Amino acid sequence: MLISYGGLSKSEAPDKGKIYLVSASFVLIYVIFNSILSYGIDNMAKYLPRSIIGFVGLVVISSVVAQLLSGIPIDEAGTYKWLYIVFSMCYIIFLVIVRTMRKIIDLAQEQDKNLRNEQ
Repeated sequence: MLISYGGLSKSEAPDKGKIYLVSASFVLIYVIFNSILSYGIDNMAKYLPRSIIGFVGLVVISSVVAQLLSGIPIDEAGTYKWLYIVFSMCYIIFLVIVRTMRKIIDLAQEQDKNLRNEQ
């Protein structure tokens, strides 16, 4: 019986780097959803440190699990190490963008409220 998973059949030797790709994919999903969902948070001062700690924890756990499953360290995994670096920088940039958007919208709503009270 031929079992296919992710384009690999049982007769083919799996690429050990794909384990790091799956691990990096989980990090990317966290980056996207956390950045989007952080817009609705009222207390960013409390949420932001927890979010960053969660991100660092996910990166460490996923890279350790990927190393254990693949048997190769991340330094020898090729370009997958750079995926973690790029996703980390994108995460910080996304958080800054969302926080800036939130401040601009709050400022615009405050100005609108002030203008409505003056008239």
